[in-house]
Amino acid sequence: MSGIMVSPEGRVELSGEEAERIKVEYGIPVDLENFPKLENIPLTQLQAMVRPALEKIQSEIARTFEYYKGQTGEGAVNKILLTGGSSLTPHLKEFLSEALGIPIATPEPLPKLNPRLTAALGAALSGGRRLNLLPEEVKHRWKLIGQKFLQ
Repeated sequence: MSGIMVSPEGRVELSGEEAERIKVEYGIPVDLENFPKLENIPLTQLQAMVRPALEKIQSEIARTFEYYKGQTGEGAVNKILLTGGSSLTPHLKEFLSEALGIPIATPEPLPKLNPRLTAALGAALSGGRRLNLLPEEVKHRWKLIGQKFLQ
């Protein structure tokens, strides 16, 4: 949402901090009639600033579904479980659900667990499999050093 937007309604400039505050306090401006009026920011401009990023997220999710379908032959996704810090953003679930045509839920696995920690919880519960999320150049540094040495 940060950046500059110029339209017939005027010029709006949002810093990253301002955009984050609006996102956390008010959420995604999906329904403009019920969205709270902000001080100096026309809601149509705010929506125009947010929409490209949201459409990119929606597009990436749809591409992920297509990739999964191509890899497994299974095509039906009946529900999305949205976790992590972004799941706290007001109206994000509704926007994505409407755009993708799939119900979205935000589960609460443990009542006192911060939603930002759900990825760590998922990694911890991965059934004892080794999970290494480090970049390849760090994960296999000795292998890469050996390859460089042999060249």
